[in-house]
Amino acid sequence: PNAVPGILQGLVADSIGPTGKLITGTPGQQFGDSSPTGGGTSIEIGVPVAHAENALNAILGAIEMRPFGAPVAFRYMKTSPAHLSMACFGPVTCAIEMPGIDSQTARASHQKIFKALRDKGVPHVYHWGQALPLNPRWVRAGFGNARVDAWLKARHDFLSADGRHTFSNELLDSVGLNQA
Repeated sequence: PNAVPGILQGLVADSIGPTGKLITGTPGQQFGDSSPTGGGTSIEIGVPVAHAENALNAILGAIEMRPFGAPVAFRYMKTSPAHLSMACFGPVTCAIEMPGIDSQTARASHQKIFKALRDKGVPHVYHWGQALPLNPRWVRAGFGNARVDAWLKARHDFLSADGRHTFSNELLDSVGLNQA
């Protein structure tokens, strides 16, 4: 963690240095994706502290050929006892967040990051309130069967069949958490 500020400052300095030549073109040609949706987006990824560097390398490698406007921020959280909390890696989880402007480039970059983390075998989970992969693979891979099964059992025990229907949505369906 002590090295992160220096690394990020170096990356920023390298990315905004003078080119030494005149670059002409429309904003879309100069800056790539210049068609934002009018909103913002963010991904936040929880990883074990010991895998923070591997996660950062996977993220930077995934977007190397097509960077997008989202700073990389790190924070550290104590483990939560909640079944599906992103702070599930003990004793401390490293949260890596990338907030930015929503655009087609940002969305495509998120998909590349999701794939890179999976392909590199970095243990990880996602923040439920931000952009995340809409498939069930990552849920069990990240949280483990015991946590997911405990959450499903608690949901089943707490809610009646009608309640489970009432409190269902596309997100739960897409990540495999809407089992009756």
